[in-house]
Amino acid sequence: MRPARGSPVTTAVRHRAFVKLPFVLVLVALVAVACGGEDKNAATYTANEVVAAFADNGFTLAKVKDSSPQAGKQTVLAPNRTEQFAVLVATNAAAADTWHQYELQGPDADSLDLKRANVLVLSDGGLTASQRRAVQKAVAALPDRGDDVETIQAS
Repeated sequence: MRPARGSPVTTAVRHRAFVKLPFVLVLVALVAVACGGEDKNAATYTANEVVAAFADNGFTLAKVKDSSPQAGKQTVLAPNRTEQFAVLVATNAAAADTWHQYELQGPDADSLDLKRANVLVLSDGGLTASQRRAVQKAVAALPDRGDDVETIQAS
């Protein structure tokens, strides 16, 4: 099951003519997260750090307007050009919960799903091999804070 239409992620994708990005309803999963303790809810990376890492790898990301109940607690970013992916910057706990939902569903044939701490990159296809490598490099370029880059891969 991939996400429903109308979320800020799918709206951003549609505005940029990304017809192939049916994401899991990221925001619904984030709303369901109820965690105690500030360390667990802290964000490892800021949206500005993510934007800078992607810019260093050739992508200009822009914030997607978010009117969900989680607005202000997360940031959804998407490229200004035609690349077909979205980036979610949330709390560590919210990102972990959303990632778990993606792991349960497994990857689509052309998907690229990456996670590093509180940053998720989600794409259901439409990326060239060089774009995929550049996205992976951008996520790996985030400052080292002890978190590896996780990937959901087809088995």
